Amino acid sequence: MEIEEAIKLALGGDSILFVGAGYSSEALNIKKNNLKNSLQLSEHFAKLAGISESLTLEDAAEIYLEKYGIDELIREIKNEFTIFNVQQYHNDIACIPWKRIYTTNYDNVMEKSYNNVGKKITPITIKNDISKEPKNFPMCIHLNGYVESLNRDSLFSELKLTESSYITASLINSPWATLFRQDIRLARSIFFIGYSGYDLDIKRILAQSEMIKRKTFFFVGLDSSPTITRRCKLFGDVFKETASQFTKKVNSIKKEYKPPVDSEFSPLSLKEYKPIQLMKKITDRDFIDLLMFGKRKEDLIYESLSTEKKYYLERTKINDVFQYIEKDFKIIVICSDLGNGKSLFLDGMRLRALEKGFRVFEPLEQNDLVYSEIEKITSMDMPIFLTIENYQNWFDEILLYLNNCNSESVLILTARNAINDVFIDELTNKANIDFIPEIQIDTLDEKEINWFLATLDEYGLWGEDAGKSMSQKQNLLVDKYKGQIHAILLSLLDSPDISSRLKTLTDNLKDDGDLFKVTISLFILTILNFRTTLDDLADLWDSEIINNGHFRRNQTINELIEFSTSNLSIRSPILAEYFLRHLTDSGYIINTLITMAERVDRAAKYSKKYRSLFPDLIRFHSLQLILPIEGKKAAVIKYYESIKNLYGCKDHPLFWLQYAIASLVIDDLFRAKKYFDTAYSLAEKKDWDTYQIDNHFARFLLVESIKLPPEKCMDNFRSARRIINRQIRKERRHYPYRIAIGYQDFIDKFGISLKTDELKEVKFAARDVLQRIQELPDNRRTHRYVKKCFEIMTYVIEKTDAIIAKNDE
Repeated sequence: MEIEEAIKLALGGDSILFVGAGYSSEALNIKKNNLKNSLQLSEHFAKLAGISESLTLEDAAEIYLEKYGIDELIREIKNEFTIFNVQQYHNDIACIPWKRIYTTNYDNVMEKSYNNVGKKITPITIKNDISKEPKNFPMCIHLNGYVESLNRDSLFSELKLTESSYITASLINSPWATLFRQDIRLARSIFFIGYSGYDLDIKRILAQSEMIKRKTFFFVGLDSSPTITRRCKLFGDVFKETASQFTKKVNSIKKEYKPPVDSEFSPLSLKEYKPIQLMKKITDRDFIDLLMFGKRKEDLIYESLSTEKKYYLERTKINDVFQYIEKDFKIIVICSDLGNGKSLFLDGMRLRALEKGFRVFEPLEQNDLVYSEIEKITSMDMPIFLTIENYQNWFDEILLYLNNCNSESVLILTARNAINDVFIDELTNKANIDFIPEIQIDTLDEKEINWFLATLDEYGLWGEDAGKSMSQKQNLLVDKYKGQIHAILLSLLDSPDISSRLKTLTDNLKDDGDLFKVTISLFILTILNFRTTLDDLADLWDSEIINNGHFRRNQTINELIEFSTSNLSIRSPILAEYFLRHLTDSGYIINTLITMAERVDRAAKYSKKYRSLFPDLIRFHSLQLILPIEGKKAAVIKYYESIKNLYGCKDHPLFWLQYAIASLVIDDLFRAKKYFDTAYSLAEKKDWDTYQIDNHFARFLLVESIKLPPEKCMDNFRSARRIINRQIRKERRHYPYRIAIGYQDFIDKFGISLKTDELKEVKFAARDVLQRIQELPDNRRTHRYVKKCFEIMTYVIEKTDAIIAKNDE
C-alpha cells in the first residue's frame, strides 16, 4: 500500500494511530520544558538521587523512590508529563478521525490536543475494565500508564516505570491486548509515530504478518538510528520523518481529498462470496484432501457443481432451502450432528445463491466492526443472502439483519442438533416469526447414498471392502454407518493406512510440547464449532508460540491446519474428533481444557465471543464429544472439580447442572442430588429458567427410584411424572419424551411389586405421554427419541395391563 492511500484511509476513519516518546518530545510540560524520553528520565532521577553512574529507568526510579518516597516520585512524574502546551502538528493529528489511538507515553499530549480542536477523547489505562468502556467513540489507550490517573495505587499497578510496575502492567497479560490485536487486524491502515519498536510486548503482539506489514507505516524521526530503522522494517514501511512532516503530507492530501461516495463495499469482518469464473481440474489428491482432511476449495466445488465431476456432493435439501425462499421464508435453519456436512452444505448453497443473483456474505468473527457491517449490507438495494454458522452466538446480529433487511433478502443459519433444540424457540420468539423451517441433513437420501457408492469406487477408497458387491457396499453405508457422512468418514480415517499416517502426525507433534498443546486446543475448539483466529490462540496461550515463524512453518501443523490471514482452522471436525478420541490421552486433554477454561473465563468478562464460548467448554455434552472412551468418567469429574471456582462456574446454575449430569452418569447419586439442589438454588437467585434443570432432575428421579425399595419408589416416580407432564404440555421438543423412556426401567424393576392402583397410575402416566405424542406435528413425531418413546409407552401400557390382569386372576 502506498502512503498516500493509507493517509486517505485515515481521513476516511479507517485507521489506528500508535504514538511513542518521539511524538510528544516537542510538547512543553508545566515546567515549560520539553518532555523527556526514557533515557533522559533515567538520568533525571539518578541526578536527583545523587547517583552519577548510568542506570536503567527502572533502577533510577527505584533508587529515587527509596530516597524520597512515593509521593515525591508521583509529584516529579506529574511535573514532567503534565502538558502546558502542544505543537500545531499535534492539533492537526487530533483532527484526523482515528478509529483508536494507542500510546506508550504517560503524558496527556493527545488529550490536550483533542481539547484544543474541540473534540472529546477518553483516556484509558490497561487497568480500566474493558467491558465497561464503550468502543464506538475516540479513546486513547495509555499502555504504560497515564499521568492524570497517577496515584499511590496506580504507580505500582499501571505505570511501566519501576521493575515491579513493569511486570504488573504488562500489556500481554491484559484484556486490552485482545482489542489491540483486533484493531491492527481490522484497520485499513496503521500509523506508528515517534515509536522505536523497542517495547517487547508490542512486538510480540504485532507479529511478522505480511497482511499487517503491507498496511503499517512508521514515522521514526530524522535522527532514527539504523537499529531502530531495521527493527521497524520488520513490521512495515519506515519513513525517517517527524510527526510534523507527517502532518504536512496529511494536510497536502487533505486539500484534494474527497470522501468516497457510494464506493464499493469492502468488508473486513464479513466475507463476501464472488462468482467463480476459472475452471480447475479436480485431481484424486484434491478429493482425498477434502474427504480426509477437510480441505475445501471453492473453485473445485464450483467446478464439481458445474460439471458433475465427483468432488462435491450437492445435497438434495439445498433445493428445499430455495423452495422455502420462493415461499417468502426469510430465515431458515440447517441443523445436523457433528461432521454431517453443514459447512459443505452452505458452500454449495452460497454458490447457487450467487447464480440466482444474491450478494452473498458471512461473518468471519464477532467484533466491534461486524455489527456495523451487517447494518451496512441491510441498506443495500439488492437481495442479500447472509449465512451464519452457530447462530446461538449471534442473536444481536440476527435481529439487526432481520429488522433492517429488504424483502428480497434471506438469512440462513446453522447449528448442531442439540444446540438448535435449546435455542430454536428463543430464535422464533425474538425474531417474532410463527414458524422457522428447520432442515435436518444428518441422513443421506437414496440419491446421495448412490453418489457415495460411485465416488468411493471411482477414487478407490473402499479399502478392505473393495471386493464386496455393490449391494453389500450399500448395506454398509445404510445399515452400519446409518447413512451419515460422519460415520462414513470416521470409518475411512480408521482404515489401517490412514490411521497409521495420522498417528505419525500425532507423534511428530508430541515432540514439541507447545505446538501439541496449541493443536489440541484447536481440535477442541473445532469440535465446539468455534471459529478460531490466531488472536484467539494468542489469548489462550503464550503469543510467542503463536507469532513465531516455527508455528506457521511446521510441516505437520500445515497438514492439519488451514491458515487464512489471521484465521485458521482444523480442516475437518471429524479429523479433530478422531485425533482427540483415538490418538490422544484423556488426561492430557483435560489438562488442556482446564487451562482453556481458566483463560476463557477471564476473557469472557470483556469479550462477547468468549462469553459465548465458555458455556460450551463446561457442557457435559461437549466433553462427551471431545474425550476418549478410556478414562472418560474420571477425566470429566477431574475437570469439573478443577474449574468449579471460576467466575463463570461457582455462582452459575448451568455449571452445577452440568456437574450434576456428570455425577448422574457415573452413578454418584449423592453428589448428583447435591449439585441439582445447588443449581436450583442459584437459578432462583438469578431468576433463571429451570427448564433444563427440571428435565435432567426428572431423569435423576427415575434413575434413583430404581435403587429404592418398592415401598418408596412411587414417590420418585410421581415427582418425575409431574415434571414430564408439565413439560410435554408446554414443550414441543423431544426432551421430556427422552426422559419418559425411563418408565420402561421402572415398570420392569417394580411391576410385579406394585399395587393395582399404583400400576394404573404408571399406565395412565404412559397413556398421557402417548396421547401427547399423537398430537405433535409430523416433524416432531418422527424424531428418533419421540419414536422410541412411543414404542416404550406402548410397551408400558401393555405390561401394566398384563400384570393387572394376572393380579385379578
